[in-house]
Amino acid sequence: MRQIRAQLERLAREQATGTLLLGDDGAFHLLDGQVVHAETGLAPSLHDLLTASGRLSEQGWEGLRTRGPGQGPASPARLTGTELEAHALIQLFDAAFFLLRSAHEPEFHGGKRAYWPDCLAVDPVTLCVETRRRRGLLDEAWPSPLADDGPVEPVRRLRRQRVILTGLQMEILLNADGRKTPSGLARELGRTRFGCTLAVRGLVASALVREPEPAAGGDPAPRGRIGGAPLRDQGAPPFGGPTKWADVDLALLTQLHDALRELE
Repeated sequence: MRQIRAQLERLAREQATGTLLLGDDGAFHLLDGQVVHAETGLAPSLHDLLTASGRLSEQGWEGLRTRGPGQGPASPARLTGTELEAHALIQLFDAAFFLLRSAHEPEFHGGKRAYWPDCLAVDPVTLCVETRRRRGLLDEAWPSPLADDGPVEPVRRLRRQRVILTGLQMEILLNADGRKTPSGLARELGRTRFGCTLAVRGLVASALVREPEPAAGGDPAPRGRIGGAPLRDQGAPPFGGPTKWADVDLALLTQLHDALRELE
């Protein structure tokens, strides 16, 4: 993440416009140094979020692509301009979360791309701070990545009389078949990959989804209190040492968190 972050911050200082490629993982698109789009196959696209969730039909999506959001809503009865902006913001941060951990060497190509006229613009510092916050949420739910990419297999018997679930966790349990991964479920349900990953970690911690088996020679899954995630060492930072950050766009992060709550 550090190398990609450094590149994004440098491009922001230079107010560069172009594409920061990250190999096969995807790319960040920048306009005047601000990130306006994150393109990756690692997370659902805006099309996936809108159509799979039923917020927009395929016909409505094609109309949106043809006219652009500045030319009026594609489906006035189903999707408003504010909703579109909220979904675009959610998709951008979701894709960025997985792109920022790419192992590929970042490669910048200058040149203006065609963007929607009222596209979002997020400064790299805000993007990285939100990514760090999300990593902390994952660690708090279940401090092991073993469940992030493997098939989601609900348990057949419960160890408790009462269970409290979020709406997304219920959707995952209803649609998991022991073969679909959090990423696959995210695309099928029109949800973010991060949201599904966090929900699955919570289900593992609550003993509602089977703990994935570690690979041969790998670290064992964490063990802790029954029915919950192990407590993390509060004296150690969850990822990396202390870092000095510039000011973040608090208004934008508030808008993002409000949009995420609306989808719960």
